[in-house]
Amino acid sequence: KVVRLATFILLLNHYIACAWYAVAAWTSGTATWLQEDYMHEDSRLYYLSAFHWSLTQFTPATQNLGPRNAFERGFASCVVVVALVTFSTFLGKMTSAMTQLLNLNTVRWQEEAVLRR
Repeated sequence: KVVRLATFILLLNHYIACAWYAVAAWTSGTATWLQEDYMHEDSRLYYLSAFHWSLTQFTPATQNLGPRNAFERGFASCVVVVALVTFSTFLGKMTSAMTQLLNLNTVRWQEEAVLRR
């Protein structure tokens, strides 16, 4: 269950990273994060930077990469809302899974205590 949730979040971050790169690559006539920060870099760095940016939207991490125009800012705002809902759901499900695990162990410990008497 936990692995499935983590895989979903990583896959979602991959798609967001691809979209973040596409927004910058297809925007013309205005500055983008891609043009200003990574003008002459390797394409692997483009993806890794976009993926890192995407991950930082889901966690309280920092990233010096940010939107440089109105379209990027709008996209980033939408991503923050999606990240808020997704990460909150993830934390809730993790808490629920840990509580279920604790409850299962508590029942087992109580049964063992009864057998020992």
